[in-house]
Amino acid sequence: EYVISVAPSKQNGDPQLEIDGANIYAPGDNILTLSNTGDSKVGKDNGLVVSSGSSIASAQLSGMLALLWSYRPRLADAELIGLINDYYSSG
Repeated sequence: EYVISVAPSKQNGDPQLEIDGANIYAPGDNILTLSNTGDSKVGKDNGLVVSSGSSIASAQLSGMLALLWSYRPRLADAELIGLINDYYSSG
């Protein structure tokens, strides 16, 4: 019933891609993350890669939602979405 459309933002907060209907822009440009593919682009086979795009932005938002929900587990879906919308619209 509740869907959040996420688009990536650049490091300065500007949209990386203009996506119609995006509710939230989350960090999605040059994010250091883990990889199990063996094609490390950072260092030598240390499992770290730099990733960009909406997939990494969605992961950033999912992590934030999980932390918020663990802090306030009794929040209803609508309340959680409202907090996220309030936070991003006040920035």
